[in-house]
Amino acid sequence: MTEEEYKNRFEKLYQLLTRAHLCFFVWKGLKNVKYQPQFDRDKNFWSAVVPSLESSWLQSLANIYEESDYSRKDKIISVYSLINNQKDVERKVRAEVIINQNQSIIKNISILRNNQLAHYNANHLLNPKELLEKFPVKYGEVERLLEITEELLRCLHPENNHSFSFEGFDKESQRDSTLIMDRIEYYLKQEKKHYEKMKDENKYVHFPPQKD
Repeated sequence: MTEEEYKNRFEKLYQLLTRAHLCFFVWKGLKNVKYQPQFDRDKNFWSAVVPSLESSWLQSLANIYEESDYSRKDKIISVYSLINNQKDVERKVRAEVIINQNQSIIKNISILRNNQLAHYNANHLLNPKELLEKFPVKYGEVERLLEITEELLRCLHPENNHSFSFEGFDKESQRDSTLIMDRIEYYLKQEKKHYEKMKDENKYVHFPPQKD
């Protein structure tokens, strides 16, 4: 792999990791039991949105951390492919240590991806608890895996002494979810007041009022 190819693949990996962070923390912001009434009210919409976000970050992380013949032959963009081609030995070794410390969750995400996302394994889909009990994907471990992104990117960067920060981005992504849900909650309260007033006045007026 040439230096230019490595640089381009690193930039793409950075973009893919950023999207994985975005989908995970937007999804996390929605995983609050207080939002269940809103989910129940618009079931079709939220039944599409929430699982789609979960599938997105799962699939993204499985691809990003794919270790296979494809990664060994540099056919795909993955952390393992870049580690194999990192010329800075010290940073390469550090990246390998980071990956090894998180090998369990990486393995379990890969297994889930192979049986649920990339392929519809019949045994798993008909009895998902069996596989998840054997290879659990705990969200706390996923979050810790995402926390290593900054150091991992520093180790894989084509040049030394580059730093990255995802903390603010992660918090903002999660906050966006809660702000959206708060706005929906406010809207629903106003809608309820509107229809209660409409009953008193015995007159139907659409909410929100439609412009002429």
